[in-house]
Amino acid sequence: SNALQKTQWARYTIFDLQDNGGGLLTQCFAIIGDLVPTGSAIIRFHERKVDSITLAAFTHDTIYYSDGAGQFRNRTLVLLVDSNTASASEVTVSCLKQVYPAIKIIGTHTYGKARAQIMSGTPNNGLAKVTCALISPLSGPSYDLVGIKPDTTIAAGQSALDLAESIIDNTAPAKKRARIARFDSGIRLLKQQFARNSKQSALIDNRKPQKYYPNKSFSSPKD
Repeated sequence: SNALQKTQWARYTIFDLQDNGGGLLTQCFAIIGDLVPTGSAIIRFHERKVDSITLAAFTHDTIYYSDGAGQFRNRTLVLLVDSNTASASEVTVSCLKQVYPAIKIIGTHTYGKARAQIMSGTPNNGLAKVTCALISPLSGPSYDLVGIKPDTTIAAGQSALDLAESIIDNTAPAKKRARIARFDSGIRLLKQQFARNSKQSALIDNRKPQKYYPNKSFSSPKD
């Protein structure tokens, strides 16, 4: 939210999910909640549960909807993905493409992990990762084991970010392109400076160390 708030001036937002193996679905849903209208369908879970009284197992389908304010739903997004974009990151890509069919996805096929796990404690104080649900988009085919195909596939050695910037520049009106050209040298200097500091400018990236919470909440780390 802070990154989106600070870049409200931008006409386009590049959402970089390359090398993002996912994380807690609660965090994923919070990010989506900022980007889509309230009440938008996010994803479907086909999951196994256990009745707390009878201890009988049963299968249940759940469709999750966004309860966020959607305060940044008018942003024009471009998504960057690769073969390491997985799990909760794929949920994000799938949902945004479903809500905004015209959104551009650039990169390579994503990992293809549409399964959720919970971490459960064991009698000897260990942790067991248990697959409890299959995940599927509300429309379109499942991406489990096959990944999500980008709209524009990059060639080997090509930068998805450079291609995204090129597409954005060519989409902008002629007057805007001229303005971009005049500031091109300054932008290059800024990029070099940020590169030296191991940072990227005007990108949103939710990469965080993976954390596991036994018996607390769903997580879907990349296998």
